[in-house]
Amino acid sequence: MMGVFVVGIVAAFTAPEAGLADVQSALGSFQRLAAAVSTEKPGASVVEKAEYSARKAELEALLTYLRKVQEVTAIGKWDASYSHNMILVAQQAVTAGKALAVLPEEELCWDRAGLNFTAVHRFTVAQQVQAGVLPAKALDQADAAYERARREYRRTLARLVENAR
Repeated sequence: MMGVFVVGIVAAFTAPEAGLADVQSALGSFQRLAAAVSTEKPGASVVEKAEYSARKAELEALLTYLRKVQEVTAIGKWDASYSHNMILVAQQAVTAGKALAVLPEEELCWDRAGLNFTAVHRFTVAQQVQAGVLPAKALDQADAAYERARREYRRTLARLVENAR
C-alpha cells in the first residue's frame, strides 16, 4: 500500500506535462536522487561492495558530464553534438541509478527523473529546431528518447503496482 502512495506522490509532483521545468531543475532531480544513494551496499560481500562502488562512481561521472554540458550551454557554447550526447548520458545515468536502487520505488523515481529530463530536453530541442539552430534530425532523436523514457517509466510503474497487489 505504501508503494502505491509513493507512486502517486512521485507522479503528482514530477509530471512533465504539468509544466516544463528548465534543464537545471531536471538535472537537479538526478543530483538529489544520487545524493540519496547509500555510500556502500549493506550486507554485501567484498566483490559486491567493489561493484557497487564502481557503479556509484560511474553515476557520479555521468552526472558530472551533464553538469558540465549545462555550464557550456549557460555560457552560449552549445553545439549540436551535445544534444545526442546528453540523451545518451541521461539514459546511462538512469540505468546506473536504477542499478543502485534498493527499493522498487527508487527505480521508479530514477525512471521519472529520466522522463522529466528527456521531456525538458525535447522541449528545448524543439525550440532550437524551430529557430533554425539545430537540424530536424535532432528533434527526431529527442522524440525517440522521450518515448523510450516514457515506455520504461510505464514498465517500472506497472511492475511496482503489480508487486503491490
